[in-house]
Amino acid sequence: MITICYIVSTLQRCGPNNQILGIIRNLDRRRFRAIVICCGPERQDSMKSLFEDVAAGPIVSFERGRLSWLFHGHTWLKNVLKSEGANIVHTQNFRPDLAMSKISLEIPWICTLRNYPLEDYTATYGFLIGRFMAITHFKATKKCRYPVACGQTISSLYRRHGIHSKVIYNGTDLSQVSMASDTRCNTLGKHRIIYTGNLVSRKRVDRVIDLFKSMKSLGLAESLTIVGDGPLRGALERSGGNGIKFVGLVTNVTDYLQGSTIFVLLSDSEGIPNSVLEALACGLPCILSDIPQHRNSYFFP
Repeated sequence: MITICYIVSTLQRCGPNNQILGIIRNLDRRRFRAIVICCGPERQDSMKSLFEDVAAGPIVSFERGRLSWLFHGHTWLKNVLKSEGANIVHTQNFRPDLAMSKISLEIPWICTLRNYPLEDYTATYGFLIGRFMAITHFKATKKCRYPVACGQTISSLYRRHGIHSKVIYNGTDLSQVSMASDTRCNTLGKHRIIYTGNLVSRKRVDRVIDLFKSMKSLGLAESLTIVGDGPLRGALERSGGNGIKFVGLVTNVTDYLQGSTIFVLLSDSEGIPNSVLEALACGLPCILSDIPQHRNSYFFP
C-alpha cells in the first residue's frame, strides 16, 4: 500500500481543492492510501465534509493559527509525515511548499505550480509584502525535485527563475457536471452572464460589471450573476445596478452555470482557472481577458 500525503493550506472551497478531491475520489483503493494534511484550522467555506465522503485515509489539521504555523508548522508536518508513513508528498500553495522545503526527509515530493507569484502575490498583498512572499516561494520551490505546472505559460514564467517543471494541464471532473447547459436566451436574445470566483482585485470583477452594463445598454444582456465572495464584495455591490445579483459562496455552482448563457473572466493574472474549465464543461461560451495564460489554456500546442 502506497501512502500519498496531500498537503494544502486549508480545505477552503476553491478550484485547486476540487482537483485534489477528484484525484482522491479516483484513486485505486487497493494500491493507494490518501492522507489530507491541512496547515491551519478550517474556515466557514470548508470542503472538509466532501473530503470525508471520499476519504481513503485520515484528514489531519494543524489547529493553531498562521503565526504558530510560521514557527512550528514544519516540525509538526515532519512528525505527521513520519507517523503516517508517507511514501509520496503532493503540495500546493505557499504554506505547504514553504514548510516542505524545510523538511529533511527522503520522500518524493511533487508541488503544483498553479499561478505566478510575482503577479498574484503583489496584487493580493501589495508590492513589498507580495514581492517578498514571491521570492520566498521561488526559493522553496527550487528545493522540490518534481515541480508540475498547470500550463505551459506558467511553466515558462517559472523557468525565468531557474525552476524547470513538467506540465500537466488543469482539468475538471466531468462526472460532477452536466453538459446540458441551458444556453437558450429569452425571446429578446438577451444573455444571462455569470462570473464565479474570488472577489479580489486581481480578478477585475469591476470589468465584468462594466461589460454587463455596456451589453445591457445595447439590449444584449439581461442579468449578471456573481458567485463568490471576497474583500471587494461590498464595493462591487455598491457599484452594481439593476440586473446584477451577488449570491456569495454556494455549494451548487453547476446549477448557476447551467442557468446562464455566457461566462466572463477578465482577470489580470491566472494560472489555468478552474472556473473557466467548469464553465466550458457545462457547455458555456467564455469571454476571457487577453492574457498569455488564457491564450495558452484552451488552445493546447
